[in-house]
Amino acid sequence: MKSIYYCLCFSVLLFSSILTSQAQTISLSGKVIYDGQGLAAASVTVYRSGKVSTGTVTNHDGAFSISLSAQPDSLKVSMIGYSTRVIRNINWFQSSPFTIELLLQPLELSAIEVKPLSALEIVEQTIQHLPGSQLQEDFETVGFYREIIKDREHYFSVAEALFTVQFFPGKEDFKLKLDRGRTSEEVSYTKLFEDFHPGGGPQRAIKNCFLLDIPPFLRSKELRKYEFKRLPVTYYDDRRLYVISFDQKDGIKEALEKGKLFIDAEDFAVVKYEAASSPKGINYIKHLSGSDKFFAELLNIDLKRKAWKRTVDFIRTGDKYLLNHADMVFSITYKQPKKKLDLDLTISTEILINPQRTAINDPISKKEEWQRNNLVKNLPNAFDSAWWGSASIIQPTQSINEVVKAINEKNGTTAIHGQPTSWLKLNEAGLLSWQNGDSLALIPTQRSRWDNEHTGPLLYEKVTGDFTIETRLSVTTTNPGHAYPDKGFQQCGIMIRSANSEKENYLSIGLGTSGNKQTKLIINKTTNYKSRPKTEPAEPPELFLKMEKKGNMITAFKKLNEKDQWILIDSYSIEWGNDPMNTGLFGFAWFTGNGPGMYPDVKGIFTQTKIIKQTL
Repeated sequence: MKSIYYCLCFSVLLFSSILTSQAQTISLSGKVIYDGQGLAAASVTVYRSGKVSTGTVTNHDGAFSISLSAQPDSLKVSMIGYSTRVIRNINWFQSSPFTIELLLQPLELSAIEVKPLSALEIVEQTIQHLPGSQLQEDFETVGFYREIIKDREHYFSVAEALFTVQFFPGKEDFKLKLDRGRTSEEVSYTKLFEDFHPGGGPQRAIKNCFLLDIPPFLRSKELRKYEFKRLPVTYYDDRRLYVISFDQKDGIKEALEKGKLFIDAEDFAVVKYEAASSPKGINYIKHLSGSDKFFAELLNIDLKRKAWKRTVDFIRTGDKYLLNHADMVFSITYKQPKKKLDLDLTISTEILINPQRTAINDPISKKEEWQRNNLVKNLPNAFDSAWWGSASIIQPTQSINEVVKAINEKNGTTAIHGQPTSWLKLNEAGLLSWQNGDSLALIPTQRSRWDNEHTGPLLYEKVTGDFTIETRLSVTTTNPGHAYPDKGFQQCGIMIRSANSEKENYLSIGLGTSGNKQTKLIINKTTNYKSRPKTEPAEPPELFLKMEKKGNMITAFKKLNEKDQWILIDSYSIEWGNDPMNTGLFGFAWFTGNGPGMYPDVKGIFTQTKIIKQTL
């Protein structure tokens, strides 16, 4: 279990301009150490114009990396028990990567207080002040989630995702909307948790927020079940902290927790707590309850919780505190006879919440809301280290890279290398792409159908006048063990699209599925969102495709082999022929339902791609 905890510890998260900024970025990276060793989960805050610009936490090795849209003024590094360090020399940032060494803050014995409070009195004061320390208005922010699942010594799933998070404190509720994510998984476990997710997913991780749930050791009615002890005072960001240890009392026949509380001595706010299953209560663990228990019984799943631990950090925003970072490890046994599963699982999860918040202007709809199910079946199967883009919102630690490598080797697949650099990108968050020699792979990672609300991903060049685009396209699947995609409406292909139209105007030729398992060639002419698709069988799902634009006409061709003559598919008259064109490679994925397995798994491999400008 120790090894998975190490590989789980956070690497990097950048929140500012995560999804929208396309500007040139400044890379800022370094390592935070003490006595030569990296410090994990140290808070790194960047300031610009005297205000907080962005922030992150260090990974297990103490490393961090942030991409900025402008030169920073200063950087602050903080960690409980260490003296805060502020770097104000702008030129110092030019030497990135760099090393920042923190010094231990001397311990302060409680005896120096004239009238020291007891441990129980401090906890009671904390409970009394807890409502006032939390935000009360509805707000929206961004959260990053990571999940790693291991069976004994065998890793089979790593998943990461970025969410829009909307909190509703008055209702003790929240909603999540998936913005972006990725996964790597072993083939034999692809369908493992479609029915039921024992780790709870991002919903369970985010409930460490005091806005949504108060742990028993901070509930007045539960205090009699615990024993509290006062430890030496420490500091965080130059603020004095009480340190209180707790454990369930002898004779309490419940599965409670033991751990430490770090409480601000000035306002009695919880800055951090560490908690784990108490050895005194192991025999009284309740394995499942509520809807979890219902679904497990319904699906004939036998799940036993063995132990758990969690570390939860809060960040001060004005005079309020908000969940900032939490990591958890759960050890369970999981049996499901129908699927022939008998597993000894360790599920590690981690979440980081952006303290920069805004009012909720566009509530997450029922359709958009992330449901409680497994990340693995909702995210693409390609764990591309460059996929997060120029924002560099995460850098997996080397240990995570090794886990992904081992999973890939088990699947017989190779890692992704390189990003296509000569193409512009439309809806970059909805695609994975990489180059290998003269081949380019494109994977649509989110649902899209190229209508007004679901425009899909496109790698393109801006072209005016008359031109030709051609490529050799083969369509496969990201689902190991399958040759081709066999569900929904999924395709990859070439597209000529108006760059000026408010509504979608384009002509596309693609290979993929069209409502059944048979692979088809799909030609789609769309004018002002109104589409007229035409399909024909395509066996095997590999063709040379070409489109010629001349004035207001686009002619489509195909051929099976390189030396064959081009075969006319059809000619199409367009009303937008004088517009500049976005011309390139597209992805498309749509499903009529939301059942298990209804997620994109089509992959297009493009080779010998050419866009040829016609000259007079």
